[in-house]
Amino acid sequence: MIGRYRDYIRSVRQDIADIRRTALQISLEVDAHSGSLRVDEVTPRIDALRGNAEPALSAGAFPWMSKAVFDARPIIFNGQEFAFFCGQPSYNTSADLVVGVAKWDGSRYVPADRPCIYPTDEKFGIDIPSFCVHDNRIIAVYFDNYGLGRTKDCRSRNLVVCWSSDGAHFTKRQFAQPLVEYPYPNMGLPWIESVDGELFLTVRSTPREKNIVSRGRFDLETGRCSEWQHAELSRTTINVASVTDGDRIHIFHGYTVGGGLYVTTLDAASFQPVSDVMLVDNTLNQWDWNMRKVCASPWRHDDDLVVLYTSTTSNGRVEMMLSDLRRAHQNPA
Repeated sequence: MIGRYRDYIRSVRQDIADIRRTALQISLEVDAHSGSLRVDEVTPRIDALRGNAEPALSAGAFPWMSKAVFDARPIIFNGQEFAFFCGQPSYNTSADLVVGVAKWDGSRYVPADRPCIYPTDEKFGIDIPSFCVHDNRIIAVYFDNYGLGRTKDCRSRNLVVCWSSDGAHFTKRQFAQPLVEYPYPNMGLPWIESVDGELFLTVRSTPREKNIVSRGRFDLETGRCSEWQHAELSRTTINVASVTDGDRIHIFHGYTVGGGLYVTTLDAASFQPVSDVMLVDNTLNQWDWNMRKVCASPWRHDDDLVVLYTSTTSNGRVEMMLSDLRRAHQNPA
C-alpha cells in the first residue's frame, strides 16, 4: 500500500513538472512574441573555450559547502593557484555564507576542510568578496550586506578588508560606510585589483535610465576611494569584474535581460569603451550556464585570460573557460 502511494506521488510530481515546463515554454514564446524577452543579435560574439573537462570546483566535500559553491575568485600567490569561493550547506540568500579556499592540483581545485573567512563582527553578513595580491599579501574586500537585511545599494554598508600571508588565515578590518559619498545609487559588489603596485576598486551602479561602471583608487588605510572614473554601459549589468591588460581594462558582466556574459573593453587612460563582445559557448551551452546571472572572475595566466564562473547556483559547481580577448579586441567580428 505504501509502495503504491509513493508511486502515485512520483507520478503526480512528474505531471506537475511537465505542466510547469509547458507553461514556461508558452510564457517564453509569448514574451518573445510580445517583445518583452529581448535577445541580443547585435553585439559581436566570440567563442569561449572550456578550460576543464570536469567542474573546476564542486560542492559536497564538507558540510559547510555541501550543496552550494559559487563566485570563486582565482589568484596566483607564491607560485600556487588558489580559488576563494562562497560556500553554504544549501544556496540561500537569507542565510550566512562563508568563504573557503581551494588549491589547484593540476586538474581541479581541492578545497581546504574549513572556511578561511567567516562571520564575526558583521551586522548583516559577508557579501560576495573579491581578492587580489598586493605587497606580498592576499587582500580581500566585501560589504557587510548579506541575508535578510541586504540592501541593493551598498554605499550605506560597512566595507570589510581582509589580508593574509598564507591564504588560510585572514585578519579583518571593518570601515564604517567609507563609500557613502560615491555619486551614483544602487552600487553593487566591489571588485579589487592591484595594477602596477596600486589598488583599484571597480563597481557598477544603476542611476535612473543609466548603467554605470566606475573605478577608483583604493586606500587600504581608510577603505575609501578617490579619483573615480566612470563609463556608461549599454545594458543593465548584474555585477562587474575587471582585469587590466596593458592599456586595456576588460569589464566582465552578466546581463539581466535576455542573458549573456559580456566583456566590455575600456581604454585604460580615458576609461571609455573601445569594444564590446559576448562570450559564447560553441558547444551549444553544454556548460549549463545560468545565462541571466553569470558570476565571472577573470585573471591573467601567462598569455591567457582565464575565467572562473558559476554555472548555476543550484547545481553547486564552478567551471573554467579561456578566451582570446586580445584577438577579439583587434577584430571582434
